[in-house]
Parts: sequence; C-alpha cells; structure tokens
Amino acid sequence: MSSMNEKELPSRSALRIARRVVIKLGTSVVANTDGSPSLTRLGAMVEQISELRRAGVEVLLVSSAAVGMGKRLLRKQTRMNMSITDLHQVQERSQNGILRDEEIMEIPAARITPISSSGCLLESTKEIDEASTKKQYDSACAAAGQLELMNFYNSLFSQCELTVSQILVTQTDFQDELHLKNLTYAIERLLGVGIIPIINENDAVSANMGYVELSVFSDNDSLAALCARSFGAEVLLLLTDVKGVFDRPPSEEGAQLLSFYTEDADISIGEKSSQGRGGMAAKIGAAMSAVKPGSTCSACVIAGGHDLDTIHAVLHPIYDKDPPRGTLFATPDTDLYKQAHLELEAAKITSVTSVSDEARKMATAARSAARKLQALPYVERQAILYAVAAALIENKDQLLEANAIDLEAAEKDGTALPLVKRLKLTDEKLATLASGIRQIAQQEDPLGVVKSKRELADGLELSQITVPIGVLMIIFESRPDSMPQISALALASGNGLLLKGGKEASRSNVALHNVIGEAIENASDGKVSKDIIGLVTSRGQVADMLNLDDVIDLVIPRGSNELVSFIKSNTKIPVLGHADGVCHIYVASSANSDAASKLVVCSKTDYPSACNSMESLLLHKDTIENGVAVSTMMNLRAAGVKCFGGPNAMKYGLCDTVAKELK
Repeated sequence: MSSMNEKELPSRSALRIARRVVIKLGTSVVANTDGSPSLTRLGAMVEQISELRRAGVEVLLVSSAAVGMGKRLLRKQTRMNMSITDLHQVQERSQNGILRDEEIMEIPAARITPISSSGCLLESTKEIDEASTKKQYDSACAAAGQLELMNFYNSLFSQCELTVSQILVTQTDFQDELHLKNLTYAIERLLGVGIIPIINENDAVSANMGYVELSVFSDNDSLAALCARSFGAEVLLLLTDVKGVFDRPPSEEGAQLLSFYTEDADISIGEKSSQGRGGMAAKIGAAMSAVKPGSTCSACVIAGGHDLDTIHAVLHPIYDKDPPRGTLFATPDTDLYKQAHLELEAAKITSVTSVSDEARKMATAARSAARKLQALPYVERQAILYAVAAALIENKDQLLEANAIDLEAAEKDGTALPLVKRLKLTDEKLATLASGIRQIAQQEDPLGVVKSKRELADGLELSQITVPIGVLMIIFESRPDSMPQISALALASGNGLLLKGGKEASRSNVALHNVIGEAIENASDGKVSKDIIGLVTSRGQVADMLNLDDVIDLVIPRGSNELVSFIKSNTKIPVLGHADGVCHIYVASSANSDAASKLVVCSKTDYPSACNSMESLLLHKDTIENGVAVSTMMNLRAAGVKCFGGPNAMKYGLCDTVAKELK
C-alpha cells in the first residue's frame, strides 16, 4: 500500500513502510495549560492511530500528562477537604482565591486528609527539603491523573472499536533482565491481538527522584526512545508543542525549521515549555538515542502535535500529498541517512535562489522608500526624526526587555565583558540617543547644499551639490545603540538602509527596528514605509546582498580588518572601509599637569569598551622633566589602568611591563 509518489521526498516515503511504530504524545499536546485534557487534539490523535491500526501498523503509545491532570484533581480534592481556617488563609494569600500547587504543598497532609494521625503517619509529615516535597507531590498527582488519563483514552479508542492497555514502568524494568523479558513478552502479546499498549513512567513509585545523565530514562521522551529500541519499533514519532527542531528559538524572527537533523547542525535552543518535564534539548537527545547504530529504530521525527494531521502525514502508508512535517533523525551511515542528507543538500541549493530573491526584494524596497523620503520637504523629514527620538523613550520598557534577553544569552555564552558592556542598553543610553537624534533634526538640511561652483566655459557651469547616496548597507558590531544613530543620519540625508548587526544583539536590534519603523510610518502618514530600513538577519542574506551592485550604492563595514577585507574582496559595490582605528592621545610639553591627567584618565576609563576609548598614549620627551608624564601615569594606575610601555617609556621607568607591539 505504500505510495511511491514522486512528489514526496524518498526519505519521508520510506517511513510509510514501517510496520511497528512508537508515538509519544507530550504533555502540551495531550493537555491544556490548566491540566484539562485537550479533547480536540486527543480525538484527532486517536482517530489517526486507529487508521494506522486498520492499515496493519502496530502502534505503541507513550503518553505524558498524568501529572498535569493529577494536579487539577488534587486542587479540587484539596479544596473540598480543607478546613474553614485553611480555606480562609489560602484565599487571603492567593490571587482571585485560586489555589496554587505551592500552596497545596504547604498544607500539612494530616490537615488535608481525615486519616488518623498515628505516629507512623506523622513521620511522613516531618520537614523535608523543598525539592523532595515537589517530587512527592508530583507522585501523588501522577497516581491521581493516571486513571483519568486512561479513562479518556479508553473512551476515545472504544469509539473506534479498539482496545487499549496500560503499562507503567520504572528504570528497574529495563535494567533487570527478568523484568525486561516479562515486559517484552507482554508487549508482544498485546500487539499480537491488536491491543494498543499505552506506556508511561510509574511516577507514583519512581517520582523521578533525581535522574542523571547515566539514568536509563529521565522523561517520557527518553522513555519513548528506549521503548522504540527495546520493542523492535522501526520509527519513533515525538509530538510536541512546536513544529520540529529550529535553528534558533521558534519565537525569534527568521527562525528556520530543520527538515533533517545532523550532528553538526548549528542550533540555539530556547526555554522549555511550562508544561512537561523535558525541553527541546531532551527531545533531540532522545531522538539521537532512538536511532543510534544497532537499534531496530532507524528513524525518528520530532513534529508538532498541535497540527491535527501530523500522525497521518508522517506515518500513514498512503501518501496524501501532505507536506513534510517536523524534523527527521536517521541512523548514521544508513541508506536512509544518506538519502536524507542528499535531499538536505539539494534543498540548500534551492534555498539559495529564495534567499537571493528575498535580499533583492529588501534592497529594492529600501530604494523605493528612500526616493519617497527624498521627495518630502525637510520639515517633514525633521518631523520623522523627532518621532523616532520620541519613540525610543515611549517604548523604552519594550526595548530594555529585549536587551535583557540578549544580555542573559551573552552571559550564558561567556561573552567577553567589554562586548557585554557595549551590548547593554539603559535608560540613560536611550535618553542620550533621543537627544542626539533631536540634535540631528535641528541641523540645516544637508541636501541640496552647493559646496562649490566653477565656470568651465561661457554658459557652462560645474556645481558640487550634496545629494543622497542611495541605499547604504552597513554592517556594525554588537552595539544596539548604533542602529538609532545610523538610522537618524540616513533619514536626515535621504538614504535607504540595510543594517546587519552583531548576533549578540539580535533581539535588541529587532525591537529597535520595529520601533523605528513604526515611528517613520506614523510620522510620515504612510508616505514613507518602514521598508526604508531593512534588517538583515542572516549571513546568507549578507552574501547575497554583496552581489546587488545594481541596487545597493555603498557598503560600510564596521568591524575587524578581516571583515573589511572580506567585504572588499567579495563585492563590486563601493566599500567605505577603515584601518585599525587605534585611538591615540598626545600630551605636548606645554600641557598643564592636572588637565592632562584628567583628560587621559577620562578618555580611558569613562567607557573603556567603546571603540573610541584611548588605546595609545604618546608623551613628549619634555614631560619627563616637567613631571607631567609621571603625574599622568600615576593617575592612570590609581584608576586601575594597566600600562604597557615602549622602549623609551621602560627606560624612564614610566611602565613596568613591556608592550608586545606598538600601534
């Protein structure tokens, strides 16, 4: 029955011939955020699994959500069994009188239940650490939620004339040879008579009491992978609340879904869902574990369970022209892996065209919007600048929130402290930026200014008049405050912009780009669109834009010499580069000692991470005799500056450490 439709990728078509599969439903798929079962999603999943069974595919189902459903039940039962005093105290502490899990755990067990308070029972209510309390609370939730979960599955599958069974396991069941043998026999017997085993961890017993990396399994993702390997499944399908594995958190602009996962994939994983125990990192680990060499399971797909047709689209023997779902994992060095890898390389070649088209579209839009800006009277361009300045202040909370995420990521990545300081936005920086933009707006119109004029012959004059350059592509470092500065100068001079900031400031740049774009459109009454400033988010777009010499008029790279050299070597567009950019201060023989010391210390310590802070200090030889040199160096040391000296500085004892090179 397997379809070999040419429109489907061969690697995905191969999944349809599997005769035994494991499907894992995550908590975020089975349950809503309040712990109640999602009847819509569960109904769709049960219907699709039933179709697989009727097509002859054996299905093992690993299901989460017992703990989540149990919490909902415990909240209800706890409230019903609370005394009037307990209820009054909770209502005083809680928002809107809603009982939270932390508050349930704080109530002594003897006051929740009307059981005898004998000595042995009181032992269980002795003070224990908070982590253990939560695990034991989750154990109780699992015990309560399992029955409700199975009742739902039993009711839904019975409507499709299918029978289900429940199997609860712990690590011991996979470590003990006899336990595993009995478990395997039970699975085979159930599948042999058409019963669908629903497997879950026995949390009421294990309580997930601190599993480590060497544990057999630590969540239902790794349990599903273990079941796929242990019980002869050919394909594992992990259903979660996102569409698959992305190269960065799906909430970020420009995030790309990976159709096939390789070990060298460059991905950034965001925060895990508030529901469930594992996150995307756990799912990737489980998928790789499932398809490791030697396993009967040769393929795993991580896909979105909120898509009500995912199971059918991935596993049903008959291809129904569904687009590929999720991210495929395959056992390395197998035919399936090689085929998927070939398809990935082919997709990259195809995507080059689409990225190139996107780059051209962005550059063309910036040029079109710039021409509309140039047609406006200067008073209206000034109004746009004032609006941008005001927007930075009005939206500072939004901007600082995005910047805080970048700072947190930089700290996790071990980014150098000077870069982190450049990355940080503050109320003061935003106020300074707004003030600077208003100062630009107050300047005379920079366009149409006659700089010079000469008569070449009778009736023939040559004039030098200021005009916009056109579309500028500017690559700048991880300083988000550069974006408003560059944008203001471009708007004042009637130029379109394509901006590529450092990846460390990606969220800050997106937030600033949105705020500035909205201000431009609003202040111009829609005459100039936000497209006048394009934000480049990928290296691929940069490479493509370097080929757009018919649209982009000037490239300005701000960064290392290597970056400038690379840009110059890979484009026909004029490049405004720079040299090393070493900042010197020269102290003349006539300099006042106090003034020189203050100026030198300030130039180094006021903002050391800035690109215009002092890097080299040059002292006239006469400052040795008049004491200015010694005073200046003493003040630098007192300010915590470590100085490296050239030959003469070492000779006169101004420095203790020899400089490796002089610039």
